[in-house]
Amino acid sequence: MNKQVLSILALVACGHPVAELEEAAPEAEAPAGEPAPEADGWSPSPEEDAVYQALCQKDPAPSCAQVEALASEPVLALLTVVERAAMPPWAGMHAAHCLVTGHADEVEPQLLSWVTGDDTQGLAMVVFGQLDALPGETALRLATASLEGPWAEQARSSLEAVDSAELRALVD
Repeated sequence: MNKQVLSILALVACGHPVAELEEAAPEAEAPAGEPAPEADGWSPSPEEDAVYQALCQKDPAPSCAQVEALASEPVLALLTVVERAAMPPWAGMHAAHCLVTGHADEVEPQLLSWVTGDDTQGLAMVVFGQLDALPGETALRLATASLEGPWAEQARSSLEAVDSAELRALVD
């Protein structure tokens, strides 16, 4: 897809063009745009909507710190976006990345459900891509569970490429 098509998709999905998001700062307000789409009865709080609007941006995507600065409870807001926002697809994936890289211990039950769930392949791939960056015991539990889940083949490929000898040993 070219950048013009992605901009149009972002405009439709998020209510504003990609170029409108300014660098988020702790005191920044949510970017102007339509509220997050209501799905499954989700009516986002103002903070969830601010996080969602920021995560809709793809080029350039805001950093996790910028996104988290928009909410008083960033983990809860990020989890809500992962679970509720279907479009654009990169919004949930970016939220998942922020959770995996910054809050893995706190959201380990959700990460376990991603690596073992039948309909969570994209989220599982986010976890697999960050196994080396996770705290040791958390990474070991996630890797072990992933080898028993529906994405075991992808987990195995990721584990063969990690730096951690302990994690690589799971597939040797």
